[in-house]
Amino acid sequence: MSTPNDPRFNQPNPDPGQPGPNYQSSPPQGYGPPQGPGYPGQGPQPGYGTPQPPYGGQPGPSPQDPYAAQPGYAPQDPYGGQPGYDPYGMPQQPAPKKNLPLIIAGVVVAVLVIGVGIAFAMGAFSPKKKDSASQGSTPAGAPSPGGESSAGGEEDSQAPAGKPETPKAAVEAYLNAVAKGDAKAALAVVDSSTIRDDSLLTDEVLKDSLSRTPITDIKVFEPEGSEYSPTVKVSYKLGDEVVEDEYQIMGKDNQIFSPMLGLSLHSVHKLKPLVNGVEAKTDRPDVFPGSYVVTSSNEYLEVEVDRGEFPLLMKHSKDYDLPYLKVKVSQAGIDLYREKVVPEAKACLASPNLDPGCDMAMSDTLQDGEKLTDGTIERNASAEAMSQLENVEPEAGIEVPTIISSRQFGYFTIKADCTDANGNSGRCSVIGGPGSMWSTASIDLTDPELKVTWKKR
Repeated sequence: MSTPNDPRFNQPNPDPGQPGPNYQSSPPQGYGPPQGPGYPGQGPQPGYGTPQPPYGGQPGPSPQDPYAAQPGYAPQDPYGGQPGYDPYGMPQQPAPKKNLPLIIAGVVVAVLVIGVGIAFAMGAFSPKKKDSASQGSTPAGAPSPGGESSAGGEEDSQAPAGKPETPKAAVEAYLNAVAKGDAKAALAVVDSSTIRDDSLLTDEVLKDSLSRTPITDIKVFEPEGSEYSPTVKVSYKLGDEVVEDEYQIMGKDNQIFSPMLGLSLHSVHKLKPLVNGVEAKTDRPDVFPGSYVVTSSNEYLEVEVDRGEFPLLMKHSKDYDLPYLKVKVSQAGIDLYREKVVPEAKACLASPNLDPGCDMAMSDTLQDGEKLTDGTIERNASAEAMSQLENVEPEAGIEVPTIISSRQFGYFTIKADCTDANGNSGRCSVIGGPGSMWSTASIDLTDPELKVTWKKR
């Protein structure tokens, strides 16, 4: 169609530097009037056909020819569908209308065909597989039971699976797990960096404790203090005793900070003791609240509580007044010691020699110069002394508890034939000097032969 020769349509832009509107195609009737010329840069209105770029439109007519046609400029009818004018001002017939409804219908059908094809490709119309694991789950985009929706790829506001949502929930989970003997569940809410030795944090150790002193009547109170490291107070019964304690919570995962007690085994650690039947790795293992019995792995030794008795009740997470443990020789160890040592001691008493054994050799010359005759030595112990020897009770070593020893065998006297410097002979009493007292008799319980070792004081 030619450009109408009407000043109303071919006025130059108010500003020659601004581009003119893009009038390449007329919108279909029914879409409202399009923008007329003279408003360069105005954005498209909704539903008015092809949007106009704010700055990149067709250039306006040259200012040298105010009536020149704009390139690509199809006539716009500012009066809603009146016919245009030819170059001589004569009215011309409107352009034949295109068959717009048929075009639109064709496009719609094409879109539907493509959509159905994509749906088949994605399996939308195939039979759904039954998935027993998904039964009862919340559909994507549907509200969760708590009213929250997980649609749209947004992060779930709830805590990660297995993590307590609140400090109170963390402490409840911890104490309930301990009460059930579930060490793994209890440790799941504990800050692992605060655990030094976890060798006793096991189901086996916990269940042995609960068999003597169950944990019941658990009460957990609301958090107090800082929002970032609150304190949660608790009370519970350990056996028949009511325990009150408090736990500190650290971090966004609501982990309990250092709730464990350290069981001091320093004084008995070299014995490799068993705690509730399990050997500890170190001399201060961590333990859950509960009751603990420390035993020896050696049948000849046992562990006892200084000024107390077993079981030990480990209650408060900040209780540092722990009992002192010590090693003592068991009755089996006492019997073993007497069996090995007493016969050797009696043989030494009965020997007439200057060196009777038992590391009690005597010198043949006394301090005043008298000479003792070997083979004439007589060592005598009173009945009381013999009873002390026969009922001796050894002690475990302080540095090496597996070495048991004693020298408490009673007092004995010594007589021998002697000759003085002048050649006079007679019977002498020997008081003091080497061999006049018992040496220490020891047995190393780690020695397969369990030999007796005698050593002077």
